[in-house]
Amino acid sequence: MTPLHNYQFMQHAGRFLSKTIVALSIVLSFLTLNCYGQKISEVAVQEAAGLKKMFDKDEIAAVRSVVSYEYFITPAGYLQAREKNKNQYITLKPNSTLVLRNYSNNHVSIESYSIKTEKDRSQPHDKYCGSSVSDDIFYSDGQMCAYRTNLNQVGQGVNYESSILYKDPKYVTQVFFHEETPSKWREMSFVVPNGVDLEFVERNFANYKIEKKVTPSAKGKVYTYTIQNLEAMPKEENQPGYLHFIPHVLILCKSYQSPKGERVAVLSSTQDLYKWYASLTAQLNTNYDAIKPMVQDLTKNLKTDEEKIRAIYYWVQDNIKYIAFEDGIAAFKPEDASEVFYKRYGDCKGMANLTKAMLTIAGYDARLTWIGTNKIPYTYNLPTLAVDNHMICTVMLKDKQLILDATEKQNAMGEHAERIQGKEILIENGANYVLSKVPEEPIDLYLEDAIWQFSITDNVLKGTGVTSLNGETKKNILYYWSTMKIDDRVNFMKRYLSGKANPDEFDKPVVSGLKRDSVMTIRCGVSLNNQLYKNNQELYVDLDFEDDFANSQLKKDRKVPYKFSSRSNKKVRMELTIPTGYQLSYLPEPLTIKNSHYEFDMSYQLVGNKIIYTRQIKILKNTLPTSEFEKWNSTIQEVKGFYNNQITLKQK
Repeated sequence: MTPLHNYQFMQHAGRFLSKTIVALSIVLSFLTLNCYGQKISEVAVQEAAGLKKMFDKDEIAAVRSVVSYEYFITPAGYLQAREKNKNQYITLKPNSTLVLRNYSNNHVSIESYSIKTEKDRSQPHDKYCGSSVSDDIFYSDGQMCAYRTNLNQVGQGVNYESSILYKDPKYVTQVFFHEETPSKWREMSFVVPNGVDLEFVERNFANYKIEKKVTPSAKGKVYTYTIQNLEAMPKEENQPGYLHFIPHVLILCKSYQSPKGERVAVLSSTQDLYKWYASLTAQLNTNYDAIKPMVQDLTKNLKTDEEKIRAIYYWVQDNIKYIAFEDGIAAFKPEDASEVFYKRYGDCKGMANLTKAMLTIAGYDARLTWIGTNKIPYTYNLPTLAVDNHMICTVMLKDKQLILDATEKQNAMGEHAERIQGKEILIENGANYVLSKVPEEPIDLYLEDAIWQFSITDNVLKGTGVTSLNGETKKNILYYWSTMKIDDRVNFMKRYLSGKANPDEFDKPVVSGLKRDSVMTIRCGVSLNNQLYKNNQELYVDLDFEDDFANSQLKKDRKVPYKFSSRSNKKVRMELTIPTGYQLSYLPEPLTIKNSHYEFDMSYQLVGNKIIYTRQIKILKNTLPTSEFEKWNSTIQEVKGFYNNQITLKQK
């Protein structure tokens, strides 16, 4: 969904985009570059061999990667910063391709770049400059220049330099140690003149050997960080946002002294940050005449405040198409509500502003609200543009706050998407601001509750079931359901219900409660052909056709946290009527494992002539840290063993 664009993060994070994504975002007809004639020294070949042992999965490594940020005051009295990159790459694998990228926008310009051989000759390469596309967000003022060169021989080197000018220092927000290629030596430095107040906030340094040095210079200080033998930016499946686990430095540019001796504030406090945000929203057009008839029509027959607010909130969800676009200052400035209403599309800021406008027309105290999604681990005690990436709307209704995110399609009022739960919010309040927090939903609100009744007929496990859905799963299914073709809905629901079973064994589901404020229910019959095994006088029954999490062990060499799609709470109750002529011979022992991250509770019991199977699995936190991997894998091994331990029935 829509983030407010963080320019500096995109500058660096863009380098980490996979070549596949880049190929989708830019159309290049790259030339075939023949460099086989170049003679490679034995020293370079040996260096490449040594680095290949260290970074065996990579094709290219940086022997030395240096980035510096030099702050300076222009003759006109403005503080600016210049980023200089100087990288030396070496090929670890023949026929490799090096892709380099620079990003610019209305506040950041690419001054120069060069790509040369180690003999200081120009290295043949292709170049393309155009609009930047990432994660379905189109940055209309965001430009990317991509350079690609082929390096065909092991040990072949290339030197890359670039210079980038930041015309406004608050857009220098984060610098990362990791790059797309591994680095034998990675260095970042900040040249800070006297009179410039910068604070460096070091994040996720704990598991890395990073050295820091502060040295005086003729006009100020130089802060230098170095790290050796750093792997490439991790690209694991289900990893959380990079900011949660990779080392980086936040740069807080607070103020500077002008040539006239005056202290000029940049972002020295949360109040400064809010003041700048408010200066942008103050420019918005508040003429809502074109919107008033729609608001009147939506609320004319409604009595309570909740009914009216809900009607407006759902209308924006359903009728305004979410399209993320960022254009210059609009990366932080919402579009006028009347424009969003007229065009019927907008980004998160535009949708939040339209929600506010419509609620204001209806007589409510609605306010724009800034927030960082769970990709961002910061709070508003850090005065930086990196702290948030999203905008929503908050209604002050009597003694409570109604937090509304219109980009979350099919989200019920009073419920909050996983990505913003527990996050701090900055609410507009005239010249000041209000800090609050999005509530974290109780795990019970995530309940997926399935009840199945089974019998055994002609060596087939037959049953009927009803599943009730709430929370994030219900919201997602409602959204998919509303966007897919009618003919696809049956198969979609069968796949949801079937787990590891064959969806073809399930009847056509009957779905009800297809509304945001209702509990969704799915009724379905099933005939499972592969859940029974007969051996002489014994009948083995595998009652659980889903085997949730049975194949969820994590790789032992995984080095980054694991992020679940969301927290979850799935409960299953299955009743099996023992067939005539059989009696129970064996039931698996129960399994209960509980800790602060997850709970597995699984058991069988005999009640009369029925076997009752219950399974409840709760994922209590959406991210599993690396310190919990060993315990998780041990848990999954036990869970898998439980699933493989079947009911045994014996003929009388």
